[in-house]
Amino acid sequence: MKVEEVNMKMSTEDKLHVLQELREDIGEAAFRRAVAAVETKHILELMYYKGKRIERTELCNRVNLTLWGFGCEPMSYSWFRAWL
Repeated sequence: MKVEEVNMKMSTEDKLHVLQELREDIGEAAFRRAVAAVETKHILELMYYKGKRIERTELCNRVNLTLWGFGCEPMSYSWFRAWL
């Protein structure tokens, strides 16, 4: 792998794809937390750039829907308190 490939910014979809490839190696719990963190950061950045606010429950629902798509258990509401 070249150095410039390592320093490239990855899209959210690319990050989720890499995590999916690493799923068995890192374990289900770490995979779930990593996917939730990537998706949460992505949603918060979108809301920031659009100049909109998002409620914690809406953020929780959106991230848990993504986790459901990956076949993971949902994150608890209290996990999102650190983000908002």
